[in-house]
Amino acid sequence: MDLDDLMDLFGVFLLVLIGIELLDTIKVYLRQNQVHVEVVVLVAIIALARKIVILKVEQLSGDVIIGIGVLIIALSVAYYLIKKAGLMVYDLIDDDDELQRKPEPPEKINPL
Repeated sequence: MDLDDLMDLFGVFLLVLIGIELLDTIKVYLRQNQVHVEVVVLVAIIALARKIVILKVEQLSGDVIIGIGVLIIALSVAYYLIKKAGLMVYDLIDDDDELQRKPEPPEKINPL
C-alpha cells in the first residue's frame, strides 16, 4: 500500500464521517426543528480537509491553493466565533408555530 492508496482510504473515511454528521444534522432538524450551526460548520471543515487530502497539488494553480487557504481561515474564524458566542443551535420557528405553542408557566418567585 503506497501513500496515494493511503490518502484515498483516508479520503473515504472522511467522506463517511461527513455523511454521518449530515444525517445526524437532518435527524435533529426533523425532530426538533433546529439546526446545529456548530455541526454544519464542522462538516464544512471536514469536507474541506477531505478535499485537501485527496488533492493533487501539482495539478493546481496558485489561485486555487490561495482560495482553499482563504476558505480554511474563514471556516476557522466562523467556528471560533460560533463557539465564543455560544450559538450552537439555531431555532427555526415560524410566527404561526409560535402562536400554536403553549406558553411555559412562569417560574415561582420565592419571597424570601
